[in-house]
Amino acid sequence: MLLSCKKFFPPSDRNKDPILQVLLKHIDSSKPGNVLEISSGTGQHVSHFASRFPLLTFQPSEVDTTLFDSIRSYSLEVETKNIRDPIKIDASTDYNTWDLIITRGICM
Repeated sequence: MLLSCKKFFPPSDRNKDPILQVLLKHIDSSKPGNVLEISSGTGQHVSHFASRFPLLTFQPSEVDTTLFDSIRSYSLEVETKNIRDPIKIDASTDYNTWDLIITRGICM
């Protein structure tokens, strides 16, 4: 039996729907694209958002690599399978040091 590594943060759970409502107003869900989530934390948000935007590919990131297993656990539950494996990004550093390929404003 595989144990879930999901961590649960109540504030993330409380604010995921209000944040989603803002995203729905500003993101065209009919077009494919890529989304870089900065500071993904537990993965609660990215998994909630990804299922509502199946044409978008989400790239979670987090400086605390101990949260990667939680992000992966939440991601595995998303039926759309549009969440990449988390990457380490320290948002307090210059973005030019991040290990990203940026093409036409799209992060890969």
